[in-house]
Amino acid sequence: MQSAPRILPRRKRKNQTPSNPSQPAAAIGAELHQLKLDPDACYRVRDLALERPDIRFFFTDGWLIFARPVAGHRIAALYSARESTDDAGNPGPSLQPQ
Repeated sequence: MQSAPRILPRRKRKNQTPSNPSQPAAAIGAELHQLKLDPDACYRVRDLALERPDIRFFFTDGWLIFARPVAGHRIAALYSARESTDDAGNPGPSLQPQ
């Protein structure tokens, strides 16, 4: 059985400059207006957890597809599953008010 892919955060390098600092805002706006999903960046995921200090995502069983890059960065993704688990309406014990 094949395991689900792991998606790791991109690490920022010291003194990193924007990928294209000379790209005008109008060009970036045009890219945003034509934003599309990237079929080459579509992954089947099962039990994938993405955690940050302020938020936690858990993808049980479905498809995760990323949008094509805008100004060299992937800024959007879409997750689709056959069944809804309604996790947002039922926070885990660590997220419930005390």
